[in-house]
Amino acid sequence: MKGKRMIDKDNQHSFVKTYVIAVIICIGFLAFSLLFIFHIMRLNQQESANYLNESAQQSQTSVEKQISGDFQTLDGIAECVGDLDVLNADQIGQLLKRINDNNVFIRMGFADKNGIIDFYDINGDTHKNVDISREYFFNDALTGKDVISRTVEDPINPGQYINYYAVPIRHNNEVVGVLCAVNEASVLRKIIDTPVFNDRGFTNIIDSSGDIIMRSAQTGERYSNVTKLNELGILSVGEQEKLNQALKEGKSLSFVYDSEDGKEMAVLEPVGINGWFILTVAPQSIVRDYYNKTAIGMILIVLAACLIFLYLLYHQSKIMSKSRNELLRAAYVDPLTGQRNNTRFRIDGEEVLKENKNAPYGIWYCDIKKFEFLNDLYGYENGDKILKCLSDILLDHSRKDDLFCRVSADNFAGIRSYHERVELTDWFNELVWEISESVMDKTRHLPIELCMGIYCTDDQSEQLTLNDMIDRANMAQKSIKDQVGSQMTFYTEEIRNQTIKETEMEALGKEALEKEEFVIYMQPKVNIQKNNIIAGAEALVRWNSRQKGMISPGEFIPLFEKTGLVVDLDRYMFEKACHWLRNYLDAGRPALNVAVNVSRLGLFQEDFVEYYSGIKQKYRIPDFLLELEFTESVMLDDSSTFKNVVEILKKNGFRCSLDDFGSGYSSLNVLKNLSIDILKLDILFFKEGTDLRRERVVIANTVAMAKELNIKTIAEGVEDTEQVEFLKSIGCDVVQGYVFSRPMPLMEFDEMLKTLRGRSIDVLKD
Repeated sequence: MKGKRMIDKDNQHSFVKTYVIAVIICIGFLAFSLLFIFHIMRLNQQESANYLNESAQQSQTSVEKQISGDFQTLDGIAECVGDLDVLNADQIGQLLKRINDNNVFIRMGFADKNGIIDFYDINGDTHKNVDISREYFFNDALTGKDVISRTVEDPINPGQYINYYAVPIRHNNEVVGVLCAVNEASVLRKIIDTPVFNDRGFTNIIDSSGDIIMRSAQTGERYSNVTKLNELGILSVGEQEKLNQALKEGKSLSFVYDSEDGKEMAVLEPVGINGWFILTVAPQSIVRDYYNKTAIGMILIVLAACLIFLYLLYHQSKIMSKSRNELLRAAYVDPLTGQRNNTRFRIDGEEVLKENKNAPYGIWYCDIKKFEFLNDLYGYENGDKILKCLSDILLDHSRKDDLFCRVSADNFAGIRSYHERVELTDWFNELVWEISESVMDKTRHLPIELCMGIYCTDDQSEQLTLNDMIDRANMAQKSIKDQVGSQMTFYTEEIRNQTIKETEMEALGKEALEKEEFVIYMQPKVNIQKNNIIAGAEALVRWNSRQKGMISPGEFIPLFEKTGLVVDLDRYMFEKACHWLRNYLDAGRPALNVAVNVSRLGLFQEDFVEYYSGIKQKYRIPDFLLELEFTESVMLDDSSTFKNVVEILKKNGFRCSLDDFGSGYSSLNVLKNLSIDILKLDILFFKEGTDLRRERVVIANTVAMAKELNIKTIAEGVEDTEQVEFLKSIGCDVVQGYVFSRPMPLMEFDEMLKTLRGRSIDVLKD
């Protein structure tokens, strides 16, 4: 007994000593945290000021870029007009009318020195003899300046607001008139309407006199009647002098002024055109709000840390007693999620279904789309956090008798009760929304998408085990895995039959590669800028199955991409194309460019470059006769790797093209980062629109930009002569489509080349 009391006394002493140390640690931690809070507050203040400056600079850059781009366009047109031998107003007018159809200006016209102008609207209307002789922008342009006007109400379309652009037209080094164009004020207003500090700030455009010439939507009612900069609030004498000096000299300036609502931070950035400035304003209280949020957050963190620390100390004595429970958890608990593991789920699930034979249950199987990509992009640690978050959400939405587990990696399975199937659909939509919201800070560049299949027990036509039901749910989710966005579907026998069919086709595909059932079809590429001479051909795959006959690529290519068999098919087709080309060249035939498609999966194989370069060398194919076509979707997988691969391929004598440009995620921004040789435009994509003029403007500008970057353009999917003439007029190099030829077997293609002997290929007459 004495010994027990001594032990208890020692334990008590140790306990008190531990807690004294803990209190000292907590006080030190609290002091350090307060110092850190003050440091963060200072950083927030500086960051807020930097953000305001960056917002102003971004608006300034965008406004300057927009106006400069418009002036560049107009200067080019003015130069063309000035180069005319005779400056005839009607002739110039017709020229401008045609030009305006391919520009963004809503109105354009030529004014002589008397200031009389005929305006031509983008909609085809003409406004004759408009007198602009008294307008300042006209008179300034006569002096040789490029001028943009203030925002004014459109005299032709009351209620709409516009800006006039005026540039001089020179003939024989003399200003002989003014090119005047009109653009909607909304073009510039969209730029300055960009939110500042969550819409608590605003951006305006002012001139060197301090007059507000364009006001953003965020300005608010309090400044609705303000027309001058000095009406916004009160500045100190020193700040006012600095402001006047900045306006006079066209310099940047940050300052603070007093308004009715308190102090305001402001940044002035010169646009560099017309003496205009960008003025960005935000309440200084925003910074104070950030301070408060930071302080509160840090205090909560400190308190939470202290409570956790004390909690751990309190439970120190219980660690040993919990060891047995931890061993038990290791057997039946998933270490990542803390919930049932696969083994325990199947045991408990069978019991639930056995005890509730007549109750309907949905047996579901779910995974996270592109989870491997998420792991690579954000790290495995964040990937685990996403899985844990999904598990927590599933737990929050669980009801009585509902069970779930993580089967493996990002795969989850579960049992959920229901009365109507729509309940399962609503539940899935809630899961998608909550997981996206919960991990948005970790995956802000890539949304979380779920894919789920559900087997409903009320569909049972045979006695199935839980494992059988899970397999069917998994089968259902796999059937929709390639669809865009989060998807959910119920299991049907049609899905099972389709799965069986795909499994059979996959097996047939492996056998078909061995038996060389895949054949090459060639579709000619025609150079429309050189009298419709064949410039090459694209090698397309066809499957002539001994069992099923001719199978469309649309049936087997998606399946092969899913199973990985597309890599073997790519390499098979590439070697067959090289073999044919070698025989073609050995026969003394003229050089011919052959394009071969490469799948996304094939591109990212470790030995991709080595293999393709090796086959090229094996068949002694001269440099730049082989073209590898990549779809734009590879940019989503790994743009940096793709860029490096393209550069290596070009060094190894390949041409590289970006296929289906415009049909997916591509943008013109892609072109500046890739050293591709050829850009393939999917013309069929542009046919889906309703505005033919806009479509053609997009196509024409894409082709023009490609030419500036020394990238050849190929239009594929062209079906009629009207498209050919349009593409030829805008400078597109090559056309590929049914208008000239359908894909044909190698022998037929070879015979066509022999027949033509370098002559032009005719357009097909339907």
